[in-house]
Amino acid sequence: MPVPKSEKELVRQWVENWKVVDQEMDCLKTQELQALTEEEAARQFNGMDLPPELIWTPEERLASSGLAEQQRIFSKAHGHPSRFHGGT
Repeated sequence: MPVPKSEKELVRQWVENWKVVDQEMDCLKTQELQALTEEEAARQFNGMDLPPELIWTPEERLASSGLAEQQRIFSKAHGHPSRFHGGT
């Protein structure tokens, strides 16, 4: 006849089981993130519906709308020298 385990032993076993599960979940999470495409990541992020103050923004984006940078990139892509950026 099996001897019933004490409550302390059951709690110890429960904690040990969760330590193993935690390691396995971390491994699974890492694998899923590595397999994620940029499109899927963007779709999931957009689906989170976060308020803007909770979304990290680089310092340079806080000081600029990015329009000047966009214009520089488009100008460079089309081979037109930009008078605002010294033709680069």
